[in-house]
Amino acid sequence: MSEPKAPKLDYYSVKREVILRKMKEDLEFAEKWVSDDVNRGEATKGAVSHLLTKVNLALGLFDDAITSATNVINSGKYSLMKSPFGATKKKCNLGFT
Repeated sequence: MSEPKAPKLDYYSVKREVILRKMKEDLEFAEKWVSDDVNRGEATKGAVSHLLTKVNLALGLFDDAITSATNVINSGKYSLMKSPFGATKKKCNLGFT
């Protein structure tokens, strides 16, 4: 191996859809094997299903997105935000009390 003398310009690319389809395949596998009972900082089944929902939306697979989002909603582990939080908490005007 020698030190480069000029910038490398012969990179190749993979189509966005190919990458998203591989992500979908991997996330569907993970969704079956990852649990919600994990140590703090580890990926949960809910996180996997949520990311799978985003990938399904990016692929235009809306029925699959509904299915993966429903898995999160019906898991009983997660709920919608009921009050504002973070740095913008005081600026929030969404009707939260």
